[in-house]
Amino acid sequence: MSQRSSAAASARPRIQQYLPVTRVGQTVPMPKPPTFVMRQLRKPYVDYALCLLLKRRRMALQPLDPTALWPEFETAEVTVGILPKGDWSAPTNDTLVLMKLAAAARPRRILELGSYRGYSGKAMLENAPDDATLTAVDIDPQHGEAYRDTALADRVDRRVGPIGLEIFTPDEIGSFDLVFVDADHSRAAASHDTEIALRMVSEHGTVLWHDYANWGYFTGDCGVPEVLNDLATRLPVGHLIGSNIAIHRPSWARDRTEFDDAVRATNDELRLGHWNSGTARRYA
Repeated sequence: MSQRSSAAASARPRIQQYLPVTRVGQTVPMPKPPTFVMRQLRKPYVDYALCLLLKRRRMALQPLDPTALWPEFETAEVTVGILPKGDWSAPTNDTLVLMKLAAAARPRRILELGSYRGYSGKAMLENAPDDATLTAVDIDPQHGEAYRDTALADRVDRRVGPIGLEIFTPDEIGSFDLVFVDADHSRAAASHDTEIALRMVSEHGTVLWHDYANWGYFTGDCGVPEVLNDLATRLPVGHLIGSNIAIHRPSWARDRTEFDDAVRATNDELRLGHWNSGTARRYA
């Protein structure tokens, strides 16, 4: 057993007594966790281990194969430049999915809520049509190093400030073909940013969320699954298989046919496909 696994296992009996208890028709008061427990929960590897053990049902969105939405996705050729850098940058597989989505969906106007160093935005813009533009919003004045002082800079509108309607002009509301949400992942912030994204996306556009992933529940660092699972009770929202990216299209709220057909095709492939496995089947 690795050092991290051993630490998580030894902490679990002491931590579990402070986890929420649900009994039908009864509210059970929980003791306040002592300092030791709080210290353990703040350790990322303990949080991750507990999420895998106790919160597997967080990942409740319908699985979607991008090819079921964009047939061009599978064969789309993409340009790969500098890979993302930094602790909070998107993983390489998610960056590749964003590239292929930009190549297949061909958005003309892209909005990134949470730019950070700018590598995700750069990846999408490089693979979108040549006349596509990117509006990148981040509270850090230094955001967007990936495309600043490059040929792409003329196609990027960098905006510094909190995410909110105040940072946009009235005519920009409902005008973006692709909105990528990747800022603060706490539940409150993710909920707020989701509402902004839904206001900014165009009628036939697409909203993508990063870090629909099973981590950060106990530390409070990632409430994206809870926000999107709640949103899915009101609107069709799916999880792009092979990535940590969730997706919604406003057109699905008016007519679910495309969404339901994609879910059905994805589940059929996961159950019946030649390369199916126990890991794949658990998403069906």
